[in-house]
This record gives sequence, C-alpha cells and structure tokens, in this order.
Amino acid sequence: MKNLFLVLFLMFVVITSAFAVPAVTDPAVPRNLHVYDVGGNTYVDLVPHGCAQTRYVIRPGHIKYDTIMAMLLSAQLAGKQVRLRYDDCDGNSMGIVVGVYLQ
Repeated sequence: MKNLFLVLFLMFVVITSAFAVPAVTDPAVPRNLHVYDVGGNTYVDLVPHGCAQTRYVIRPGHIKYDTIMAMLLSAQLAGKQVRLRYDDCDGNSMGIVVGVYLQ
C-alpha cells in the first residue's frame, strides 16, 4: 500500500510540474542589459524572483526576441519599471524570459 501511495504521489508531482505556469517578477527598472556570449544570449538584471540570481536570460531563438529587447532597452534608458515573465530557471539559476510587461 505504501508503494502504491508513493507511485501515485510521484506521478502527481511529475504531471503537475509539466503544466507549470510561467512566473512573473516584481516591478523594477532593468539594469545591465547586455549580449555576452557567441550564442547571442542576452542578459538583464532585475529583482530576484524564484531563481537564485538577479540575472535573467533572453534566448535569441524566441519568436518575440526583438520586441522583448526593444522593450527592455527603452525601459532601461527611460528608467521605467518592467515585470519579466519567465518560464523556468536554467542551469545557472537564471530565469529564462518569455515575456515582458511595461509598468
């Protein structure tokens, strides 16, 4: 009976994690927007939320990469707050950005 409960619990954990909703950071002014590596990944610093670091990564393969970059750059230059929507944390504990909201 204990084994059945354990198997059902583990199945529940796996199924619910597969349908995880992207998280949203608290509002803040983006800082240190930069392209750092040869893969074209772009990084921005914002308040930590869910991941261990204050740094978030924007992948160049994202369909709205240019729009996200334009919004972050204009917010950083104007000193306006944004909220980042991120899907998950990568292997370096950085949030993987999937969207941005101007505040």
